[in-house]
Amino acid sequence: MVRYQRNNLACQFANLTASKYGGNQLWSGSASGVAPRTAVQEWVKEKNFYNHSTNTCVSNHECGVYTQVVWRKTAELGCSQAICVKEKASLTICFYDPPGNVIGETPY
Repeated sequence: MVRYQRNNLACQFANLTASKYGGNQLWSGSASGVAPRTAVQEWVKEKNFYNHSTNTCVSNHECGVYTQVVWRKTAELGCSQAICVKEKASLTICFYDPPGNVIGETPY
């Protein structure tokens, strides 16, 4: 998936909606890529907008990237990163199995 994005779409975000896995993406304006820790730290920043007691996100914010990272039922995780030298960018994509963000369930 990430190679396809690099080779055909200049590291643009992938359309992950048809995947049987949950997924997160991180685009970076760095031709050297980002460390896995940095990608996860970026995704976890959404925690500031998530209310666990109501299983909702603060108005005008998204929390699905965070809740996917911490989804308790995730058993497998696979990540990959592509560098787009010409665009001076990188794209990191992680897939989660089984996918999270199931309506009516809390992540933990």
